[in-house]
Amino acid sequence: MQRGLRSFIIIWIGQFASLFGSALTRFAITVWIYQKTGSATALTTGGFFAMAPTFLLLPIGGALADRLDRKKVMIAADLTGGLCTVFMLSLYLNGNLQIWHIYLTNVILSAVEAFQYPAFTAATAMIVPKEHFARVSGMRDLAGNASRIFAPLLAGALLAILDLSQFMIIDLITLSIALLTLTMVAIPKPTQTEESKRAQANLLQDVTYGFKFIWKRPSLVILQSILLTLNFLYTMGNMLIPAMILSRTNNNELILGSVQAVMSAGALAGGLLISIWGGSKRKIKTVLMAQVLTAIVGRVWFGLGYDTLSWLLPSFFVFFFIPISNGSTAAIWLAKTPPDVQGRVFATRRFAAQFCLPLSALLAGPLAERVFEPAMMPGGALASLFGNVLHTGVGAGISLMMLLSGIIGAAVSLLVYVIPLVWRVDEILPDHIAEPSSLIPEKTVDSDVGVKAPEGAASPAD
Repeated sequence: MQRGLRSFIIIWIGQFASLFGSALTRFAITVWIYQKTGSATALTTGGFFAMAPTFLLLPIGGALADRLDRKKVMIAADLTGGLCTVFMLSLYLNGNLQIWHIYLTNVILSAVEAFQYPAFTAATAMIVPKEHFARVSGMRDLAGNASRIFAPLLAGALLAILDLSQFMIIDLITLSIALLTLTMVAIPKPTQTEESKRAQANLLQDVTYGFKFIWKRPSLVILQSILLTLNFLYTMGNMLIPAMILSRTNNNELILGSVQAVMSAGALAGGLLISIWGGSKRKIKTVLMAQVLTAIVGRVWFGLGYDTLSWLLPSFFVFFFIPISNGSTAAIWLAKTPPDVQGRVFATRRFAAQFCLPLSALLAGPLAERVFEPAMMPGGALASLFGNVLHTGVGAGISLMMLLSGIIGAAVSLLVYVIPLVWRVDEILPDHIAEPSSLIPEKTVDSDVGVKAPEGAASPAD
């Protein structure tokens, strides 16, 4: 096994441990909020606070990732996340934990991710050879999605015997494991390229550099615009899935955990597939195929469900194709961007594809509770049109939102096949050949890699 891949696997083991603990705690907090409030808006508001700071700070985080020691940036990010967990734990043990405390913690963690994400992503190109970029991206997705297979099922069962504080303690233990694996890995710092030398400036100019880099490449601009549209549509449904299932199953946490576990199993299978396969030679072909199938086989089919049996099979495909798309998208960007400016460019790339997510999360709850849910109650404005397919009553309006997002998403994805600038992006933009750590003598290697990559496949498209 090449040394770069071996180093990445060590990090991957730590990520899996930490993300598993985080997934347990996140599930327990989601149930705690819904049982305390009974409100879909309360859940989606939490999602807004968990996303908005990330996208506001991403350009700054990317600029600093190219200026500072990336390893130290990610250690600081993980330690800050641990302190947030300790903060909530102390409040809960004293009987003082409130919803707004969780919102505040989400804001801090979201801000931290704006620095952690570009630092980790930029470090990846310095660990592994170019031919493994798509596979490594798939492995990063596996770190998050393997935890989602078992965590919802386990958390749903453990909620009968454990309280929220015990989930938080597990989260802190698994974070310690991830930090330990960091000490076992070293990678080189990137060699400064001509592209980077031309971009050298003050911090403000560094922040805008990523936008300029992408704007000069119309193929990437259009690709990110498409992903932005799809992310806006799909985030609404993703934020409302727990509320839909809990409302239609009389707050049955085990059913929610089972459906989420099947979704995560699909994401895991998709991540495993792209890790082994690596995608087609023309990566954009894999990206667009995966997005079309996500819309039709995943979103539309799942939206048609109305009970446990009708959710389980389609739920597997809700996230199955996402890591396939994300892995191939990451391979395109890693190949086209010089390593020493990847922090800035990748931060801007994520901002360009996902900056609408906080708005989508903020709108999801009110749209569900004030528009779609009333319209799908017996006698509602849309009940006669969709009631025979989706049934009526609580949760039916959210099902309709999921169905419509899939139909529109399929239309947007199919349009791409007639846009040559996107369809031929692999040929239009030249590759930048990076020198991976596996090809560099050991004595030149410097420790510069982080832990706990951002969660992948169940996350929005990159």
